[in-house]
Amino acid sequence: MARDLSVRDYYGTDLPTHLCWMSANCKVAVVRTVDDQTARFVPDYLGIPDGAIGYAHLDGEPPAEPFEVFGDQLCPSIELGDGWWWLERCG
Repeated sequence: MARDLSVRDYYGTDLPTHLCWMSANCKVAVVRTVDDQTARFVPDYLGIPDGAIGYAHLDGEPPAEPFEVFGDQLCPSIELGDGWWWLERCG
């Protein structure tokens, strides 16, 4: 997936073609919290012009602060296993 967590394209890095089915835009993005914790984010839905929900890979426990994802504040809501979480609007 995203190899360098310091690189931050707004919508992310292109996935290999055979993995495009996993992402609404064939990309994986690096998203951050206010206190700069990072996660890899694979969107399941993208809003126009802003917004998203989708899957995130976290290193460790979910942070207390929400992730800023394409104009929305998203929180981990369902643990999917192996570090993967479902992110949706907080609250």
